[in-house]
Amino acid sequence: MISGFKPLDRPEQEEEEEEEEEEEEEEEEEEEEEAWRKKKKKKKKKKKKKKKKKKKKKKKKKEEEEEEAWRKKGRRRRRKRAGWRGEGR
Repeated sequence: MISGFKPLDRPEQEEEEEEEEEEEEEEEEEEEEEAWRKKKKKKKKKKKKKKKKKKKKKKKKKEEEEEEAWRKKGRRRRRKRAGWRGEGR
């Protein structure tokens, strides 16, 4: 034997390597899970934004339709009034 050389116990060395591998795997899983959560959160935010935009568009369309109906109603009234007076457009 060489002086100052300490032989490593094989079972202990294998256990240490296994523990290191397990820790690395756990870290990788955590990173993947974190990335998945971020992706899901981003997707949810995008969906919410799209829904809000759609709701706003629907509201605007409804307001325009109401305004158009109000204008048409006003025209009909004017035409009726003009009609019974013998005035036409």
